[in-house]
Amino acid sequence: MKAETLTKISEVVKRTNEIFPQHFESAQHSEEIEEGANENFQQVFKAETDEEVDLRIEELVQKMQEYKQSEVRREQEIFACMLHSLFDEYRFLHRYPQEYLTKIAKLYGAIIKNNLLETPL
Repeated sequence: MKAETLTKISEVVKRTNEIFPQHFESAQHSEEIEEGANENFQQVFKAETDEEVDLRIEELVQKMQEYKQSEVRREQEIFACMLHSLFDEYRFLHRYPQEYLTKIAKLYGAIIKNNLLETPL
C-alpha cells in the first residue's frame, strides 16, 4: 500500500475520531455488538458478483444510516463498531486479495458518498 494512501486513510481515521469521539473512546465493544456489526459486513463479503456486491453495499449503507440516526442504543453501538472496525482494518488491507480490496473500497466509497461520517444535524 502506498505511503500516500496510508496517510490519507490515517487522516480520515483521525477526523472520524474527532467527529465521533464517543465511539472511539473505547475500542472495546461487547461480543453481541461485534457480532451484529460482523453479520452486517458478511452480507457484502459473501456476495459473488459485482451486481450483488453493489446491492449488498447499498443495503448496508441504508442500514448504517438507520443505525446512525436511531435512538436505540444497541443500534448506535453497532454503527460505531462498524465504523471502528472499518477504519481499524486499513492497517491490514495490504494482506488481502484484490477481490476483498475491491469490495471494501466500494464500501468505503459508499460510506463517504452517503455522508455517514458527518455528524447528525
